Amino acid sequence: MQADSTGWEQLKLLFEYTKFHIGLYATLAAALITLTNTEFGKSLKVVEPLVWVAVLFIALAGLAGGVIASSLPWFRNLESFKTTAIGPFRLRLMLGEYWTYIEHTSFWLGIASILLAFGLHK
Repeated sequence: MQADSTGWEQLKLLFEYTKFHIGLYATLAAALITLTNTEFGKSLKVVEPLVWVAVLFIALAGLAGGVIASSLPWFRNLESFKTTAIGPFRLRLMLGEYWTYIEHTSFWLGIASILLAFGLHK
């Protein structure tokens, strides 16, 4: 089966986009963990449990991004990726499209948790 050039380009763009997001998630999670363990972070009086909730959501986004990025090389076009069940360790847990929803939703829930952590002072 020949890969069409448009579908292949879309797949490559998703791969690059997902790699960028994984780096963003790792950086953000590391920054939040560092912040909660420094004197400066403690002086901000953030709601620490919400920071850890944010870290968990961001980790879930990273997991989903990892599933997406590690699965993409096995596909010839974006449509086949979206309609095939994928998962970690080549398990077939959910459609590729649903993993993208998990990635984005988890990230934005993490951002909401961060905003609440900084907005709800003790």
